[in-house]
Amino acid sequence: TVLRLTQYRRITVNGYLKVQGTEGFPVYITDIRDDSAGGSLDSETSTGEPGWWRSIYIQNEGSADLEWCVISYGGRSDGAALTKTGSGYLKLVNSVIKNSQSAGLRILEGYSRFEYGNNWFVGNSIGVRVGINASFADLSSSFEQNGSDILIDGGTINTAVRWGAHSDYSMIVTGDITVSAGATLEILPGTVVKFSQYRGIVVSGHLSALGEQQEQIYFTDLRDDTAGGDTNSDSYSSAPGPGWWRSISVQDSGSAELQWCNVLYAGYGDRAGVLKTGDGTLSLRDSRISGIAGDGLHLRNNTGTIEVIRSSFDANANGVALTQENRAITLEECVFEGNSEFGVRNDSSTEIVAAGCWWGDITGPHHISMNPRGEGDAVSDRVVFDPWIGKDEIDWESILEEYEPDDEEKFTEEAQEEVSDWRVVSVQEYCLVIPVHWNDFTEEDREEIEPYHPGLGVLGTWSAGSRYGQNATTAAVYYAPTDFIEDLIDDFRGTPEMQTVRHIETMLLGKRAIFYVFEQPGFARAYVSFISSPDEQGKHILLLAIAPFEELPGAEEILDTMFTSFCLCDDPSSAVSELSEIHRRPADWYWYSSDGLCVEIPGNWYDNTEFEQYYIQDEPDVELIAFLGDREYGDENIQFVIWRVTPEELNVTREELKEDMQVIEESEATVAEKTAYWLMLTEPDYNIDRIIFAHHYETDSDGFALTIGIFVKLGYWEESEPVVQRILESLNYCD
Repeated sequence: TVLRLTQYRRITVNGYLKVQGTEGFPVYITDIRDDSAGGSLDSETSTGEPGWWRSIYIQNEGSADLEWCVISYGGRSDGAALTKTGSGYLKLVNSVIKNSQSAGLRILEGYSRFEYGNNWFVGNSIGVRVGINASFADLSSSFEQNGSDILIDGGTINTAVRWGAHSDYSMIVTGDITVSAGATLEILPGTVVKFSQYRGIVVSGHLSALGEQQEQIYFTDLRDDTAGGDTNSDSYSSAPGPGWWRSISVQDSGSAELQWCNVLYAGYGDRAGVLKTGDGTLSLRDSRISGIAGDGLHLRNNTGTIEVIRSSFDANANGVALTQENRAITLEECVFEGNSEFGVRNDSSTEIVAAGCWWGDITGPHHISMNPRGEGDAVSDRVVFDPWIGKDEIDWESILEEYEPDDEEKFTEEAQEEVSDWRVVSVQEYCLVIPVHWNDFTEEDREEIEPYHPGLGVLGTWSAGSRYGQNATTAAVYYAPTDFIEDLIDDFRGTPEMQTVRHIETMLLGKRAIFYVFEQPGFARAYVSFISSPDEQGKHILLLAIAPFEELPGAEEILDTMFTSFCLCDDPSSAVSELSEIHRRPADWYWYSSDGLCVEIPGNWYDNTEFEQYYIQDEPDVELIAFLGDREYGDENIQFVIWRVTPEELNVTREELKEDMQVIEESEATVAEKTAYWLMLTEPDYNIDRIIFAHHYETDSDGFALTIGIFVKLGYWEESEPVVQRILESLNYCD
């Protein structure tokens, strides 16, 4: 039978429709102009057009049996060529739905029975559209040349629902899915679930996703062509990426079973691939969580049973992370590899047992004190990781020989080198360590902030940037009223797209404190730590830091060191104490000579003369003798320079310095046993604490005068002044 419909017509079924073809003689329901079925109705050759007629619409108590039928060119205005709604049943087997302007089949909730299988959906805008609370678990049907294979509507599931399709195709979640308490969502082996941007699944009922080793289940980015085909039909024009979709969030008394599952490219909003809270259970077996913009698995305030066995966490920020209070957890035979921050991060008081896992290297995970030689993914405190997979293969003797110092002198040199990147600073009675190349912007911060916040005290502000307000990692210590802190937290929470990554209790100066981490994805992270209870003045010690996204995760490691080092100077933390001890050791000095001049300089200084010579080689009025500094060229905190300069050039340089900077002292002094002009300047706006410019009045026979220059970066003069004094006192002609 061939049934042709005129334009805009619809078959509405409130009773019963039976369309019974056979394999050799299918029934055709199509556009009246479709000459491919039943021949031409006139002398002209014509073809059908998608959306010519409306649909077969089965509603209310209506039911239908469709077998061996071909439905073509429908889909106008009703959203599908074949729609099932209401309480009746639908059977659709061995049939073809093609060239629909919208969906081929749309199935909505409420049906009494839905039988399907071995169908072919081809050339439709959407192959099948599945409403919330409707099941579609068809591993036998085929999809070709559709705009999308299977679309899943968002909403709340409050019954038992099954999803499934052959692994060649994709089921696309177009809206957030909530599995309510008492409801179940089951996903069949081999199913590929892809998410539209920012969408996710929240489970308060039960999620069952039990794949098989050869038929694994995927939860992934819509743009991921490696599973379920090229879903967005753009070939290689787009690629999946972290944070595309939200997460699988198991909350309240909800539970989830995931086996042979792949959770990929999630992390928007929740900063996790799988997020578990509440008292429900979670079983994660033989699965992989990868490419997450945040934590692969995040447990927060979880009191339910957690089972994580033979699962892999790679290419995330953290593989597994715990925050706030949680029930004890054991990670069995898991793999942690290529996670940028930690393989396992524990910010709770609960211990994590992760022994018998692989960390990406036979030396095991890196822990700063428990396994400092580990080259695998890092672990935080309160993680039990020993023994690990590969430990028995290590040649410990060769590793210890590689790291063992030959003698005390070598040990001292290594210790000096290790701490050369840090220095101790004090603000009132407090001390902390900061990177040696960071700059002090305390005064600028006071001028900028204190006038607008009565009662706020800026104790210290430091930044990796070269100027105040630059987009660079910055940290500060404030003495802040309670309302300032409350407003600060509210501002962070109220910023568009700002997310609370962590909120835990901790200790600061031996007192109970609160620690927050906020994040605006792709822009910055903010770190806030403050003592919970105000002092007698109604104020709190507050540590605040901002790190641009492009400087993570390195900036977070720096800030973690700074925050944990913060202490009372009279009761120093280990970092402050160790660094202070090494800095108190007298440096070895040695004599440096060039062009008949000798000077005593610290033994760990660098001779950067060759580098500076390159830049002034074309200057006829300047001859460089020495360019020495405490760090490598371009990164010095202290520089000592010796030139020979013509009087004309000296006059120009002297006036330029006085014009551009603040003069502290202009006088005469003795330099290398001769009377010399002496000029000392400062300019905080240029990040300069001191510049000393001095030269002999007399010139040598070639018309050049001996000239010295000393540069000290802002914040370094107090510790550098004795060094500068010793250098100047030692400078002399070698004979």
